[in-house]
Amino acid sequence: DDPLFGARIGIVESNLSYAVEYDGQRTEEFRVTAFDYPRLLQADAQIEFPSYANHEPEFAEDVRQVTAVEGSIVNFSFMLNKPVANAVLVSDGGQNVPLETSLNDPQVYEATLPMQQSRHYTLQLTDAQGRGNKRPPLISLNVLPNRRPDIKLTFPGRDQRVSPLEEMLVTGTIRDDFGVVTYGIAYTIGDAVPNFVTLDPQGGSMQQVSQHIR
Repeated sequence: DDPLFGARIGIVESNLSYAVEYDGQRTEEFRVTAFDYPRLLQADAQIEFPSYANHEPEFAEDVRQVTAVEGSIVNFSFMLNKPVANAVLVSDGGQNVPLETSLNDPQVYEATLPMQQSRHYTLQLTDAQGRGNKRPPLISLNVLPNRRPDIKLTFPGRDQRVSPLEEMLVTGTIRDDFGVVTYGIAYTIGDAVPNFVTLDPQGGSMQQVSQHIR
């Protein structure tokens, strides 16, 4: 608003020139230059899982947070409102991950992040005139650990005494968050070297295995 003339200029979306006329007079011409601060429009993520997860890649559209198992790789694509001079992810530990411009779109910037531990990043943008993004968005990686298999000996539940010719039954259960590929047993007689026996030589992908051994 102009307190003298009471004029109101609306939203400026592009460069413009104007002058004020009053009482048959006209002012000099004024020029208004419009610009946008760099900002993130959308972030997409392609998640590639490690081989042990036995999981197909996933695509997550318009996300700021990714949760995946340890060892996964996330390929981020950041769509901006305009090309910028510099784009970088700054981690909570102080490391910088520079973004590369996509070959297909000059407003898309890409980065590949390994998921070894949970971490937070801020997306810092700087345009050709040195202007930064007003509110750098937070990008979060939540890493799920690959837990060790849960192995339980269900029988016998206590020490056993058997004769040299007697068979002994052993029953056990194995559970794993991603699946049991192969399993076996190791046993020692006296002071001899341990013997290792693979019980499932063909492998598999079961999450729970129960086995009786004689």
